[in-house]
Amino acid sequence: MWLCRGRPRLRSTSVAATGRAYRNKKPDGPGDDGVPHPDFGIHLTLTSEMKHYRWRPLTNPSPAAGLVDHNGFLWPTVAELRHNCAPEAAEAEMRAQIDRALESGVDVTHADAHMFAAAAPEFCDPYMRIATDYRCPVMLAQPFANRTMPIHLKDAEDGPYRAVQAKAS
Repeated sequence: MWLCRGRPRLRSTSVAATGRAYRNKKPDGPGDDGVPHPDFGIHLTLTSEMKHYRWRPLTNPSPAAGLVDHNGFLWPTVAELRHNCAPEAAEAEMRAQIDRALESGVDVTHADAHMFAAAAPEFCDPYMRIATDYRCPVMLAQPFANRTMPIHLKDAEDGPYRAVQAKAS
């Protein structure tokens, strides 16, 4: 978490609360070198794509919720997550991740989505609800104006994004 220390141009970063290495508490005030700590966001993680380093959810979802594969790990691809996961299970997991970060002392200044999974159409409403409930800006892909979506959402419909844009206008 602290590999970014001492780099004056770094203004913000994100941490994944599901990773095995997540255990550090963000210190208060500037570091010993006087450099302020960057803003810390939460990297909401609903997928686990690495073959030999898999993540389990913080929640304990039922198999019927579809958040995890047959081994109890988060799905390796966004497509599998979208096909299997109930939005309620994804929302509960995202909330658990933010709560874990807050409980460890991280002042969550923003959220983004690992592999853009939380921003997929099926999970866009919960993702935006979380933004409102935690008063935390979230990152969405620049939608569809030029049809360049992240590879993990290349087949996504733009209806949920247009609804979000309309509410923000």
